[in-house]
This record gives sequence, C-alpha cells and structure tokens, in this order.
Amino acid sequence: MFKHTMWFRMVMFIGVLLVLSTSFLMTTASADQVAAVSNPIYLPLVLRIVPALRIESGADSSYTDTKGYVWQADTGAADGRKGDFGNISIANTSDPRIYQTEHYDLTSYAFPVVNGNYTVRLHFAENFNTAAGQRIFSVNVEGTPINNIDVFAEAGGAHIALIKTVSVVVTDGQLNLGFSASIGQTMINGIEIVSP
Repeated sequence: MFKHTMWFRMVMFIGVLLVLSTSFLMTTASADQVAAVSNPIYLPLVLRIVPALRIESGADSSYTDTKGYVWQADTGAADGRKGDFGNISIANTSDPRIYQTEHYDLTSYAFPVVNGNYTVRLHFAENFNTAAGQRIFSVNVEGTPINNIDVFAEAGGAHIALIKTVSVVVTDGQLNLGFSASIGQTMINGIEIVSP
C-alpha cells in the first residue's frame, strides 16, 4: 500500500511540475511567439508500466531466480514437447534451473502483450547433442530473424548457457516467436520479454 501511495504522489508531483513549467514558458514568451501558436497542444503525462514476462520453457512450475525474478511455468507454445534434465551443472549462469528444462520440437510461441517496444532474451543450453552441427535452427522474434543457431558451437560446448537478445516492436497486441529447424529439432530453455 505504501509503495502505491508513494508512486501516486510521485506521478502527481511530476504532473504538477509539467503544468507549472508549461505555464512559466507561456508567460515568458514574447507576443510574437504566443501568436505563432494558434492552438496550444497539451501532452498528457502517461506512464505505462508493463511487467516483465519470464517463461521457464519446459517447466511445470514457477521458479524464482537469484535476482528475485519469477519465471512462470511453460506457457504460450503452440506445440512441441517438454523435457527436464534434472539437477545437471550449467556453466555461464548463476541460475542453472532455467537451462535444466527445455521445450523442443516446437514451431511457435505467442504471448499477449501491450503494444510497444520490448527487449526479448532467448535462453539456450545444449543438453542433448554432443557436438556442433547436430542441431541448427532459426527463431523469428516478432519479424526479427535469428538465423542458424547452433547452441553447442556458439556457447562453446554442452551444458553452457547462451542468451540471444533482440529488440522488437509489437503493434498487434501479441508477441510471436516462430521456430524452424535446419538440422535436428528446435529448442529453447527460457524466454524473457521486458519493456526497455
């Protein structure tokens, strides 16, 4: 309750400052400058707070990471299968749990979101194949392609976390991920969708 009250007070304070600064600028403007503005435009103070969406692909329950962020159980996939590798070691991360589950052999995910700009982080670790070139696939993130992902090769081996990041703009209320395999099966371990 206290946080919401402080937040409301902060928003109101900023709004009052904007109104006062606009009034001050209008009163200090010359007569020619004021005449040049026949129809003043007032911009509303709009704050859009969009909570981050974090999905632990392949998981049946939520997980709270070391930063305190909650990763939801797997949701949003159109198809594919889930896998859980158990408590295996994953290098290059302080949150191995995200990479111990995966959704594989899938073609798409879809998430309802508010229209706007997003940073999307895709989390991968190769926990099945044992060499580079055994799994190569592409992901299309809301029209932005990430082509020819070979997690084993790019991460430097098996059981090593790899993150791919893209910035996208959503205009239809839905963020879409499309997966297509060139060799082997598609896969993903985690998805983060955050407002920049």
